[in-house]
Amino acid sequence: MAYNDNLNAQSWAALNPVPSTRESTSLLTKWYPINKLLAVPGTAEDLYTVTPLQATVNMVTNPSFETGDPPTGMTASGATITQSNTYAKYGTYSLKIDPNNIAAGEGAYYELGRLPGRADNRLPISISCYFRDAASSGSGVFIKLVASNTTPFAGKTVNYINGSAVTLSTSWQRASLTIEIDTTDFYTIYLVTATQHNVDFWADGLQTETLNTPTDYCDGDQSTLSGNVNCSWDATSHASSSRRLRAMGSIRNLTLHTDKSIYLCYDGIATATNGRLLEADSTMWLDYPCYILKNISFINAETGQFPHVTGEIWGA
Repeated sequence: MAYNDNLNAQSWAALNPVPSTRESTSLLTKWYPINKLLAVPGTAEDLYTVTPLQATVNMVTNPSFETGDPPTGMTASGATITQSNTYAKYGTYSLKIDPNNIAAGEGAYYELGRLPGRADNRLPISISCYFRDAASSGSGVFIKLVASNTTPFAGKTVNYINGSAVTLSTSWQRASLTIEIDTTDFYTIYLVTATQHNVDFWADGLQTETLNTPTDYCDGDQSTLSGNVNCSWDATSHASSSRRLRAMGSIRNLTLHTDKSIYLCYDGIATATNGRLLEADSTMWLDYPCYILKNISFINAETGQFPHVTGEIWGA
């Protein structure tokens, strides 16, 4: 294993990380609401866990196929495609693909078009999508990217690349494809069979981002569905690109109210011996510079009670 200074037990920086001057003077731009009822008395839970998800922009405009039948933006290619609510990983709907069973490469495509590039006309791109079927058929599907030096279907395709195939099962599996593209070309994303077969399959969570590796799925609805308040649509829901700001990397101040007595603990697990007691029906706040790196934990202070904690935290 390569040496990692964060694993050095004698490293002051590893054991006591502190914000840089830039971090210390920056505005608190990340916010998160707290509204949590303890699930099991006597078992500590996190009010908030610092999970610094990477920022990204998903360029697919209807990525969970919530609008249109067939879903807006998708075109059949050797298959019949429909919007389906039989299975869905994100939102209510998914894309159902019924191959014609004539050849390999049957499915649906999404026209990505031409992307703005750097000065050298090169750009990293990662494409990902989740697939499943109804009965664990074991058939394969994959993502294919086709490039053309003119509009995609003018008969001038110049190259294509296939991502690694995933084996269809009753669990959602994520297929991906990462390459560096030439931004002078036009691009089309295919979701297709790896071999000839007639197994219906479903796709959901199509994502295209200008990064060297796929990140967690993003669309604007994740702000409410997964509680990730850093996600938003760039314009109309399910008809525009979407983005995720970098998640909170540290908690800098907070305000909390509890209806029943609790113990609080920062960067640890709350207990009666290591927690800060907050009495029933009281409010506390930290408005001086603090630096909580991992979590805020709470537990009931009175036997058998289910405290409800509300409030907000701010960070950067």
